[in-house]
Amino acid sequence: VRSLAILALILMATSWATIELGLAPLARIKQGIARVRFGGAKSLSGAYPSEVMPLINEVNELLETQERSIEFSRERAADLAHGLKTSLTLLNGEAFELERAGNTASARRIEQLTGSMTATVDHQLRLSRLRHRVRGDGQSTPLAEAVRKVVAAVKATPAGRQLEWEALVEDDPKVAVDSMDLSELLGIVLENAAERARSKVAVDARLEGERVRLLIMDDGPGLDDAALATIGERGKRLDEQRPGTGLGLAIAREIVSLNGGTIAFSRAGAGGLAVAIELPF
Repeated sequence: VRSLAILALILMATSWATIELGLAPLARIKQGIARVRFGGAKSLSGAYPSEVMPLINEVNELLETQERSIEFSRERAADLAHGLKTSLTLLNGEAFELERAGNTASARRIEQLTGSMTATVDHQLRLSRLRHRVRGDGQSTPLAEAVRKVVAAVKATPAGRQLEWEALVEDDPKVAVDSMDLSELLGIVLENAAERARSKVAVDARLEGERVRLLIMDDGPGLDDAALATIGERGKRLDEQRPGTGLGLAIAREIVSLNGGTIAFSRAGAGGLAVAIELPF
């Protein structure tokens, strides 16, 4: 009995070791795919048993094909945008000639249409440069520094120079967001606040659990419930009397969504607009 028990333990240990050693390459493949997914590598690399090399080669070929397809799409989008912008520039020139000839109403309608089309093209180009982010993507951006830089830039604008700015970032949290994405997001929301504020814009950021909550408030005229419900939808502007296409906050929504965050709009205590953004820590 003792001998059989020892033999059984040896067989169990041998079976366990065989299974672990046999599945080790699959575990390495899983880790390699995770690195590709999180942006740490573009393909599976390293030494693998010959038995799984066909799988490795197929996966790498698929990743390479996907990368080429994405790059091709971006290049075609850029080419299309260039062609459209050239035509829009020529159309603006025709509008200028119409205005010189005294047909001011038609010239202004053309300028409004070309401005809207240009903004749409820019919007699509900016989105083509974004990609889905995931937690653990390797991105870690200090929020306080990003807020300071963007606030300084917006303060230098004609609308920002007339305002009082208050920025409080507690604990200097880092957010799991690409630095360019974060700068563009902050720029859109802060520029929007500066354009509508009467005298003050406040920025408050703090760490809440595993999320960073960023609150941007202005003391402008604010919005009613119907307008608050449609903010950030494509083509919906906060003020229909102002020029623009309403794509700014739509882009902000896209950036937040791609980075695994949330964005919400409400009334600020001072009566203006409050934008609450939560981003992964």
